[in-house]
Amino acid sequence: MKQWYLRHKKVLWIVIIAGVPIGYLGLWLDFSLLFWLGVILAFPLFIMILPFCLFLFIAGLTQPLWIQFYKLAAKRHGAPFQPGDFVRILRGAHRNKEVRVYDVWPERYQIRVELGEKEKAEVTDVFSYLSIWKIGRGR
Repeated sequence: MKQWYLRHKKVLWIVIIAGVPIGYLGLWLDFSLLFWLGVILAFPLFIMILPFCLFLFIAGLTQPLWIQFYKLAAKRHGAPFQPGDFVRILRGAHRNKEVRVYDVWPERYQIRVELGEKEKAEVTDVFSYLSIWKIGRGR
């Protein structure tokens, strides 16, 4: 079955996606057979997209709650940060490095740290508040 799917997946996707306009055409022409054919063809697409749409809807409704949890977690990591603070990087290629903060973007909940000129030029020295941990204040 898997081999059959792999050989025919482009055709399957074309048929599934074509079901949507076929269904709308049947609805517009008031031709129920065409409408139901489109519904049947597009049903797998509906099954795949419905959970994603529900997730976005629920995330939109609960966004004020989640933003407060994010702010609380950022405070536990040492926010608000200021230039001169020393932080430990918690994830990524520079994990466990202790570096100094040189720029803060509070509206984006991100900071820039001193990793080197190459990282500064390529803007790869940017970390979110939850990717770092404040270990001290600069002198």
